[in-house]
Amino acid sequence: MKYFTVDKSTGSLDFSDSRILLIKEFKALLDSTRNKSKSDPEGEIKERAQKEFTFMFLYLDWESPYFKYPEEDRQQAAFDDSELTEEQMNDPEFIEACKKYNELQDKIQELRLLKGCMLTIENIIYYLEHVDVNERNPNDGKPIYKTKDVIMEIKNARELIKTVRDLEKEVKEGVSDESSVRGGVELGYFD
Repeated sequence: MKYFTVDKSTGSLDFSDSRILLIKEFKALLDSTRNKSKSDPEGEIKERAQKEFTFMFLYLDWESPYFKYPEEDRQQAAFDDSELTEEQMNDPEFIEACKKYNELQDKIQELRLLKGCMLTIENIIYYLEHVDVNERNPNDGKPIYKTKDVIMEIKNARELIKTVRDLEKEVKEGVSDESSVRGGVELGYFD
């Protein structure tokens, strides 16, 4: 489901589906008291909430431009772009809202599958970055990694990339289609 859109004129997030504000964890972020600041003494502009929702979108959402980044890099980029402080990041209400947002994303099986594939690819990349065909077993002197096996894995990388790109495209199209069913009706389990 698509939760946010970006207002091109202001650069701020708008709620595509205002029903998300019925969820207590998100509603709590919009409380005027917690949004008070020097620039907004009444907390009406919701500047802090805007930063928090920006972080959640950039870090957790499948439509984030950082979606393909490794998790640690994605989190840092979202932190930098949202301009949250360390103190705000450690706020219990914000942490609960992030958990809830992640939970909502993980309920979409196709997205869980895609995230799992991305994590596996990260592990494959790590393996290929650290394989040393010159490394030898200290007991018998034989190579730990066979060159032909490494070459075969490199050759298979092209097919892996194509497969994951195709999967990503299908998942994103499918999830977008589900969120825009005629009349705003949510699809059921067997639809």
